[in-house]
Amino acid sequence: MPQVFKRRGSPYFYARFQVDGKDYMQSTGTANHKEAAAVMRRMLAEKKGTLSTADMFDALIRTLDRQNREAVTPERQTELRALRFDMARKLMGAQAEKMPLSNAWNAWLDNPKKRTPGLGTVEGYRAQWERFCRWTEGRGVQFLHEVTPSIAKDYAADLWKSHVAPGTYNAHVTFLKGLFRVLKTKAGIVSNP
Repeated sequence: MPQVFKRRGSPYFYARFQVDGKDYMQSTGTANHKEAAAVMRRMLAEKKGTLSTADMFDALIRTLDRQNREAVTPERQTELRALRFDMARKLMGAQAEKMPLSNAWNAWLDNPKKRTPGLGTVEGYRAQWERFCRWTEGRGVQFLHEVTPSIAKDYAADLWKSHVAPGTYNAHVTFLKGLFRVLKTKAGIVSNP
């Protein structure tokens, strides 16, 4: 029978249970009896394979948060951020809302949330978008949600290295930021890169 108990010398409750003839005993990581019982139920469901998808996702987030708190070197923190972002990208890879880069221009033009720029400005934006698409093409990016903050920074650096005027650079970055903001929901973008 599953039980929560305290071991001598430990401030935390432990969970003890059996699944398929195998005994398990593990710290719940909490000194609160009610919380420990909830942790034990989650552990038991995990071992039985009956844990809900939401609970598994919450457990993953808790693990990543704990690892991040325990990371002492900047390299490890960077590695964990990259891992979290990679997992988010994998989740988003199975998303319902995807927008190919090739469809983004027309989707932006048709979106009522954007400002209504003049024809000359629209042509400038089109040139900026086409430059961005040509640049991302060589990096295997097919969908808007695949543009990571790292890719965005690399693109901005490449744009700057092309010796554009500071005003042109700022206008280009501002336009791209606006396009991603306007298409965020339709393209399944988690955060604006």
